[in-house]
Order: sequence, then structure tokens, then C-alpha cells
Amino acid sequence: MGLHYSLEVYLSRLDSWYLPVYIGWGIAMVCFYIYYWKGIRYGQKHKCSGMPWQTNMWNFANDFVYVAGFSRWFGELSPTHHWFSEFLWFGLVAWFAMEFIVHYQAIKYDLMTEMFPHAKSRKNALFMYAGIQICFIAGYWFLWSVMEDGLCHIMFLTTFTGCVIFNFQMSAKRNSKRGMAPIVPWVLIVAQIAGYFIIMPSFDPVMSNFYVYFMGVAATGLAIAYLVVYKRLPEYSAGEN
Repeated sequence: MGLHYSLEVYLSRLDSWYLPVYIGWGIAMVCFYIYYWKGIRYGQKHKCSGMPWQTNMWNFANDFVYVAGFSRWFGELSPTHHWFSEFLWFGLVAWFAMEFIVHYQAIKYDLMTEMFPHAKSRKNALFMYAGIQICFIAGYWFLWSVMEDGLCHIMFLTTFTGCVIFNFQMSAKRNSKRGMAPIVPWVLIVAQIAGYFIIMPSFDPVMSNFYVYFMGVAATGLAIAYLVVYKRLPEYSAGEN
């Protein structure tokens, strides 16, 4: 047993331009673009990664698995072949550029301080960093393979909530607003609302249920809690370590 959408119903809604699908994804993608763009800018400004390394690794895993599954989206005989899936594929290839920039920031600024301060050498820390990313990819691929999520769209939503969860850890470690733009907590709140109250219910009528909305309330509440935590953090001075 499990909660899943009908692939045929969802694809028919995409074909009929069912507006909640496109409005929800449009809002979510704008939120994620702002999250990454502001994160990269503040990361360069404050000499750190502009977001938790766990967040970027999980998002990278999502995009890698989707892009690597080329035949699922472009194979003419594949049940998941659809112009929307192809559009997402090209979009995620472009998204890799921002994720690689965040990887660069994390390795350059945080590798031997926030991430692996007790590593024997930078080389060992790099091996550990790469190993964790590989584990993230393997874990993501496993979860997707056992879920009834043909288009990988429910798995996309895990990145929305993961961003919030890992931000708590990063903020506690830095104990300041270092690397985090003021708009970020707000866009994360909007992303949860769009994901669980617009996008998921638009897949299939069966997704308009208590479990989806309960998760939406929990994820949105968590994002609001992070906003409160963020506002209470001290401002970061560029001269601080």
C-alpha cells in the first residue's frame, strides 16, 4: 500500500494545461532560483557556502538522477516520455551550474572548518566530501526506485523541505546570518505552500488528502519556525570568522 498518483491522470492534466500544475511549479521554481541565486551571492560576500552543504548535495542528487535517466524522458516508447519531462531535463542540466558553484564554495571555504575540521588533510576531507555526495545520489536513486513516482515529482518536493531542515543545522553551527540572505526564509515558506497545497494536489484527485495536507502544514510550520530562528540570529560582519 502507498500513496501515489496515476501517471495517466497527471499526464492528461499536463496536456490539458490544468493551471494549478503550472502555477505551482512556476512558483516553486522561482523560489528555488531565488534561493540559489541569493545563496551564491551571499556566499561569495561572506566567504562561505551560501546554503547547507547537505541541501546542495541532496538537490544535486535529485538532479543527477533525473538527468542520468535520459531514456525515461526522451525514449519514444517510455511511458514517462512527455514534453514537460524533457523541459525539466534541460532545466536541470542548466541548474547544475549553480549547484557546482555551491560545491565550489563549500569546498573552498567550509571544507576544513565547518565540515571536516578534524580531517588529517585537505585531500582526506575531499575524499569524504565526494563519498558523501555519492551516498546521497545512491540514497536518492534507491528511494525513487522503490516509490511509485514515475515522473520523479514527489521526490522533487523532498528538496523543498530538506532545504529548511538543513538550514537549522547550518544556522546553529554558524550562530549568525552568515551566508543567508534575508529573503531566503520567506521563499522557503512559499515553496512549502506551493509544493504541498498546489503542486501535489494537482497531480491527481487522490493526492488531495489528509496526509498531503498534514505534511504541508508540518513543512510550512517548520519553515516559519526557521524564519523566527533566522530573525533572532545576530548579523554577520564580513570581518568575523
